[in-house]
Amino acid sequence: MLRPKPLVAVAVSLWCSSAVAQPRWPFEFDVNVGVDPAGLKTEIAAGNARLPLLDTSTLAPHQSAAVTLWMWPDVDRLMTSASAAGPSAMPWPDGTGCAAHAAFALSLNVASGAPASCSDALANVREALLEREACREVAEPERFVLGAKPAAVDLASTSSLEGLVGLCGEALSHHPLPTGLVAPQFVDTLRTVLLKIRAARLLQRIDEAEGRYTSASLSLDQKSACFDGAALASAKAKLATLTTELAGARARLAKVEADGVSARTSEERCLAARGRTRKGPLPFPSLTREERLFVAFWLGGIYWRMRGGGLIPLGSTQQARFFFLQQPFARIGELSGTTDGADAAFQLYLAVFEGWGQWMDMGTTPGGGDKYADLVGMTGRGERQVKAAAQLLQSRGYDPRALQAGGLQMGPCYFRAFEELPAFRYAPNATTPYGPFIEGPTAVGEFCSGASIGVGLTRTLLDGVPSGSPAAPLCVGQQCGDDGCGGSCGVCAAGSSCEQGSCVTPPPAPSPPASTSTVPQPSAPADGGVAVDAAPNGGACACSVPTSHHARRAPWFEGLVLGLAGLWRRRRPGRGA
Repeated sequence: MLRPKPLVAVAVSLWCSSAVAQPRWPFEFDVNVGVDPAGLKTEIAAGNARLPLLDTSTLAPHQSAAVTLWMWPDVDRLMTSASAAGPSAMPWPDGTGCAAHAAFALSLNVASGAPASCSDALANVREALLEREACREVAEPERFVLGAKPAAVDLASTSSLEGLVGLCGEALSHHPLPTGLVAPQFVDTLRTVLLKIRAARLLQRIDEAEGRYTSASLSLDQKSACFDGAALASAKAKLATLTTELAGARARLAKVEADGVSARTSEERCLAARGRTRKGPLPFPSLTREERLFVAFWLGGIYWRMRGGGLIPLGSTQQARFFFLQQPFARIGELSGTTDGADAAFQLYLAVFEGWGQWMDMGTTPGGGDKYADLVGMTGRGERQVKAAAQLLQSRGYDPRALQAGGLQMGPCYFRAFEELPAFRYAPNATTPYGPFIEGPTAVGEFCSGASIGVGLTRTLLDGVPSGSPAAPLCVGQQCGDDGCGGSCGVCAAGSSCEQGSCVTPPPAPSPPASTSTVPQPSAPADGGVAVDAAPNGGACACSVPTSHHARRAPWFEGLVLGLAGLWRRRRPGRGA
């Protein structure tokens, strides 16, 4: 028979269920703060009827004015840091491992009276050592953007990740980053990503440099009589150091690749444990999930802003939409979902033709309406921006909720930009052929929207599709410890520890050896209390010995008495044999 719950329990249950209720919109506010509360309530209710629940465990809450916003954590961190960034420029860190290349100078001259062939040999050596950038391109792989300025913005410059990074990177290289804008690990992550994206080219450059250094060294050996002995020895030693640094650069590339492949293998194992898999081999197999999200965040944000006319103005809205939205998002989609990702990106491109000018000012334009109504309207516009792409991916087995969440953040992006970052500027002044990058809240909202959609698309793709196989177990042969996917294989009982997946109980400590010395026995107190004597280390020893017992009774005698007593109890009539 079921018992009715006490009234207090019912009330607590209802309170808890409402307190943890997941939102469907990426914002929450009291509609009564708006100009038209009834209209806001109606529009929000309509969204509640059609939108999926937001997975708030993947989002960061942020309080902006009277509104709670939910955004991707990376987006939230960047907007928070932007409010306090600058005014000084961030010092860009030097790479390591190529100091000899950076400081190299060949101090070698032909000996007086040497034949003309000696001068030719020296000229060949100098030419072989003139280009020494291969090592530094591994230590500082971002250096390649300095020579990446294209003759025109076209398919050649936007059809690859390397081309896209070079195009926007060269333009941004003219503007130092404000102090505090990016996370401390930004440069290291950027360098690792570029090493992986450009690995084949960098290895080719190392091979070419090693060939030149070897050729120069052989020339010096063959023409050793042309040079002063000490100067020749110094030049040979410098060449050997350059070659050693190149070997170090090659080893660094190999380690970056190996570590990345190992991480990707672990990611696939975790997906298999959820009964899911990724479609097809992804490009750049050593890129990890977090690194693919890094690419989606930065390229998505930068190019969505460039689509709006920033950084490299094209003078044509349609060209900007194609080269700065369709092309970059196709590469972002391919990076994490091959053909499926590129197809979804094309749907994003088709959806951009519906404007959003009526909401983007967040109520700041005179007669422009109410910022809360604009927040709701812009959020709905973001929903429609990703709707067709989400439907396409869902039809192919993906869970589109992350992409939907990324689109919905268009409203919070603009609201927070106008509310908190109206004065933020980054690269606002530029000369032809460049244009301003971030020169106000509209530009901030554009960057934020593109980054949010890029992250949402990438999350959806990387979470894969159902594998059709049972969920793969994670803890085979393992009793305890981390399962490698954020879970646990078990916890050991008290007194034991987890060692390489097994619970290990340490052996008991050995008993101290019996003493053969005569130890004075304590005297029984006259009052029948507890006998207290000195311990061997000088401390007090409290021994509960009743005075009616014989203090000097031998251990063997006590054992005999206890054994006989137990035998008698077992053999008493009525207790069985």
